[in-house]
Amino acid sequence: MKKRYIFVGLLAILYLSAFTIGGSRTYSWFTSETEAKGSVVNATTKDLLTITPKVISYDKNCRVKLQIAVTNKSDINIPIKLGHYQKKLLPKKTMTAKFNKKVPCGAAKTVYHLTGLNNYIDKDIIIQLNKR
Repeated sequence: MKKRYIFVGLLAILYLSAFTIGGSRTYSWFTSETEAKGSVVNATTKDLLTITPKVISYDKNCRVKLQIAVTNKSDINIPIKLGHYQKKLLPKKTMTAKFNKKVPCGAAKTVYHLTGLNNYIDKDIIIQLNKR
């Protein structure tokens, strides 16, 4: 009986020492490899917004009435500033700004400055004037 306990004890010691001798090296039975390629490109104002300027009227006193529609094409909220208008433009929504401005009588164009998204959007909107 004593021999049996000694034999079982020796087998247990051999079994446990096999794990100790093996150390902490681990090997994967299955290996896989993946590869991804791509590039990061910054969006432009044209990618984020649609800007539609329109001359409503141009009177003989060189006063021009303008309308500028700005539509958010992206999926994020974009805070914008156009003239004295400031708004957080929600995705797929449009802001319409109306201006009544006196311009020099010979002027061929007028300019409004659009900024937004922490000045990431910084664009001059040039509106051609056709005196009729």
